[in-house]
Amino acid sequence: MEQKKRKITGAVIWDILNPFIIAVVFLYLLSAIFTMISAQVTGNPDYSEALKEFAVSPLVVNIIFYGISLFVFGRAYRKDNLRFGEQKLAVSKGKAFLYIVIAAAVLYAVNLLISYSPLTRIFPAYTDSAAASFLNQPLPLLILSNVVLGPAAEELIFRGLTFRRMDFRIGMKFALIVSSLLFGIYHANMLQLIYAFITGIICALCYKKCNSLYVSIIIHMAVNALAVPYYL
Repeated sequence: MEQKKRKITGAVIWDILNPFIIAVVFLYLLSAIFTMISAQVTGNPDYSEALKEFAVSPLVVNIIFYGISLFVFGRAYRKDNLRFGEQKLAVSKGKAFLYIVIAAAVLYAVNLLISYSPLTRIFPAYTDSAAASFLNQPLPLLILSNVVLGPAAEELIFRGLTFRRMDFRIGMKFALIVSSLLFGIYHANMLQLIYAFITGIICALCYKKCNSLYVSIIIHMAVNALAVPYYL
């Protein structure tokens, strides 16, 4: 479908940003609810201590959030196919596989560089939160959350909806930078913002080149899968 730029109005901005806004608000509400549930289950009125005692809570929150997001935003994505046109793989399967392998390798290398850089000492919050949320968690829940549901839901929200709408309404360069920046902000941590921004750029480029959301989802899944042994 030929791309037609439209005047940027409040309605257009809301159309572009509402997946991100809805996802963030829903995630924080769900986290708050489970924090209170953790306090009730453990009988500990100190929320931070209750979460430590009910350690599986963050994974449960993520699984519920991702599952509902796939349903809700999946419907929005299907409606966008009616607006912007159905998406079909624009390259051969062999070339798509090559993009996936290269992108996953690059992102894994970037992750290693960040992990062993001084940034981890400058911004220690991610390491601390990751340890609290994922270390020694049940492997099936960890895989379901971080490797299966998480990448699919996040790619749907940030590439399938946000990036695609920005690309159609405003333009490729703007969509690439802003959707990736929003993806970084969504992770609510400076260290993750840097890595997520780079991930957003690479996944969006592969998504655009291949014209298939499945390509960016598989890249995201592969990178997250490579990180799972760290949490065991």
